[in-house]
Amino acid sequence: MDLKQLRLLCALDDTRHFRKAAEACFISQPALSMRLKSLEEELGIALVLRRQRFEGFTAEGEHLLQYARSVVANCDAMASEATALQGQMTGNVRIGVVPLSDFDLGSRLQLLSRQHPQLRFQLQSLSNEAILERLNDGRLDLGVVYQSHLDAARFEVLSLGQQPCHLLYQQEAMAGQIKNEPNAALRWPDVAALPLGLLGSKNVFRQFIDQQCVQAGVSVTPVVESDSIHQLLQMVDSGVCATVIPGTRLSGLSHSHLRVLPLEALAPELTLVKPKLTPSPRVPAVVFEALAENTAS
Repeated sequence: MDLKQLRLLCALDDTRHFRKAAEACFISQPALSMRLKSLEEELGIALVLRRQRFEGFTAEGEHLLQYARSVVANCDAMASEATALQGQMTGNVRIGVVPLSDFDLGSRLQLLSRQHPQLRFQLQSLSNEAILERLNDGRLDLGVVYQSHLDAARFEVLSLGQQPCHLLYQQEAMAGQIKNEPNAALRWPDVAALPLGLLGSKNVFRQFIDQQCVQAGVSVTPVVESDSIHQLLQMVDSGVCATVIPGTRLSGLSHSHLRVLPLEALAPELTLVKPKLTPSPRVPAVVFEALAENTAS
């Protein structure tokens, strides 16, 4: 058994595809299959369900995959720690971010990149559940999630605060449909009556919108549902629907004919999360502390 075999196993789990896993590891697909078969023979256990295409892992494979991830993560952390001990901050920091987050991560990472030009950042847009799962199994180093009640023994948590919710809409398409008093926040019954585009029902921010509407005595049936923020904003830009966003920063990515109006609610609290590990990897800790410092300032 060697580290390369374990990396191949993890890549197969990440991509769920033999060819893509091989490409990610810069080897041929036959070589990947041969290395994984050799690992199975050494362990005496079938790890992968094989037919003409990847169909998942066996129950034993799913179990042993967690050990593979732990070994790979520890080896990567050790290499990164060795360079950090020499005063060099290098490596890849993996950060999961919930969709529609109003946290200005970009400007903070820009400052870090200037201070530590050899650092690399891998950003993944994921659900709350997926981010916490990947923080647990070592596939992410940091997370930005809508969650404040986490196990203090397992996670270091920093509150990023709450932002007011806003309605984002295309002015011409929604003409005459939006009725609000000047300088007054929109009420949820008024929002629910509009053609809305929203994230999928499993998304925490979408669940928050549904809860707010229920409390206001109305239900919401979106005309568009999508797990893709890009597609959702395209639909708003085209005038198909309006949407609800936390804060107003996202409106800056859109065209001039889009408008925002405040709603009578604060979005769920955003938190920056880092697993508590022993030993604690230095690079993610430095990034966490830098983000915390920039947030406080």
